Amino acid sequence: ISESNLKFELGRLHNPKTRKGFFQLVGDKDGVREVLQALESVDIFFRAVEASCKFNAIGREFRVREAGLVEDTLSLPLQRLAQRANKAGDATPKEGTKLELHDLAKRLTAIRVGLKAFLDQENEDHVHWVERTGADHHTLSLHTAPVDVAPRLRQIFFASHKACVFTSATLGVGDDEELSYFRNRVGAEEANAACIESPFDFKKQMKLYLLKKMPQPS
Repeated sequence: ISESNLKFELGRLHNPKTRKGFFQLVGDKDGVREVLQALESVDIFFRAVEASCKFNAIGREFRVREAGLVEDTLSLPLQRLAQRANKAGDATPKEGTKLELHDLAKRLTAIRVGLKAFLDQENEDHVHWVERTGADHHTLSLHTAPVDVAPRLRQIFFASHKACVFTSATLGVGDDEELSYFRNRVGAEEANAACIESPFDFKKQMKLYLLKKMPQPS
């Protein structure tokens, strides 16, 4: 869930700078007010997240290990806006505008559900973290990912028994010619594996230099 993306979605309903958006298009003044209040809630929420994360001087990521990082002050405004967008979509006679408003309502609902899942850490087998981006490092995004991706990748790539080819110079670990480690990590336990030697003549075409003293990169 990205702070910038959330503001973008809200801006499609009403952009305070351009004074354009779908709520203006359908003449929904109450919807415009809801967007302005939601934008303020977004700023308050993400600044609270920023204050709760102990980023180091140059770090961009902060691991969230417990539920309840901050109070959920966004779900209610997002829920109201989604309902407002659905209502406005139902009322407009223009099919294109109706579809856009209903789609925005679905997007805002998905963000609300994802936000709750992140704050409550509903998925115990997932890792959660906050990342800061942008030139000033003040734009935040909330992330979650499964610790074990094998079940999901197994379903996506291998359950249908379609041909998949994975190639890399770093799939093998040590003398593991069956690539067992990689296959177990990606859910490809039943796949065929082959470790093929490189045609590159390392002895004749490569030199290795070991320096006793090396200055710092800076």
